[in-house]
Amino acid sequence: MPTVLAASNPSAAPDSLEKDAFVKNFLTRYLDYDPHTLTQNWAEAMNWMTVNLRRTALSQLEKNDTVGTLEDEQASSTFKLSHLEEDKNEPLTYRAFGVRTVHTVANQRETTQQIVEEYHIRLLNVERSAENPSGLLIGEYWSNQIEGEQRNAVLLDSELNGKESKPVPAGTVAGSGDTQ
Repeated sequence: MPTVLAASNPSAAPDSLEKDAFVKNFLTRYLDYDPHTLTQNWAEAMNWMTVNLRRTALSQLEKNDTVGTLEDEQASSTFKLSHLEEDKNEPLTYRAFGVRTVHTVANQRETTQQIVEEYHIRLLNVERSAENPSGLLIGEYWSNQIEGEQRNAVLLDSELNGKESKPVPAGTVAGSGDTQ
């Protein structure tokens, strides 16, 4: 790898395929986990963030005891990207739409939730290195849960792309007719 990097220009901007792949890999790493991969996946995703975004994210995770809660609930999340689009006015800003299927266990009862979300990701170009061969970092990240017709459109898009097997109504508890 260092030989390849030495032959390339460290200040060369990543092309559109590299940017798309970076965003997809970040979302998958951050949103796809199980009890055994949660800490490793999140540590890797945090390393792809700018220092200030990482500090903010870690502070929020600690404040809410997010990792402890997810570990206690034996949570797992499966993420399926529906589609990704680059902002036409800001070439390093992306909107992604996806579906997360989250499983938790409490009192020997499994709960399954299907969450449809829009993700906002703003990238920053930095100098390429052996530690960061893409030359990209996440400068801003946030998500919004989607409801109504837009939720249904994202679910349908996921199904048509063969990425989601069977939609679960929002708030459905697996194995029962209960809602949350």
